[in-house]
Amino acid sequence: MVLADPPADGPHKVQVMNTEEKRSDVNLACNLLADALVGRIDTAVILSNDSDLAEAIRLARRFAGIRVGVINPYPARDRSRELSIEADFVRQFKGEHRASSQFAPQLQDTTGAIANPLGW
Repeated sequence: MVLADPPADGPHKVQVMNTEEKRSDVNLACNLLADALVGRIDTAVILSNDSDLAEAIRLARRFAGIRVGVINPYPARDRSRELSIEADFVRQFKGEHRASSQFAPQLQDTTGAIANPLGW
């Protein structure tokens, strides 16, 4: 990220870890429960390792009777124990699957080119 007030003789950018909450886990949990409780689904598969979803999975299974599977996108050694306990099944998303699931390095739309970040 760019420094707000960089020193004249120093770097103008620094590498940071951004842990800003996007509420994506809350949105996913709410939609899982809504879809399950109104009977829109009988099985859900969640690509996540976020243990915050464990309670929503437990409730969807208990009160709606649906099956819920979890696909862990991170190394197996980092698998969420909470998700593993609550899910009907857990699978590992392997590196070769990740690579074959990417869009092309550059795409074109009506507004111009869209490129993957370096290192993808």
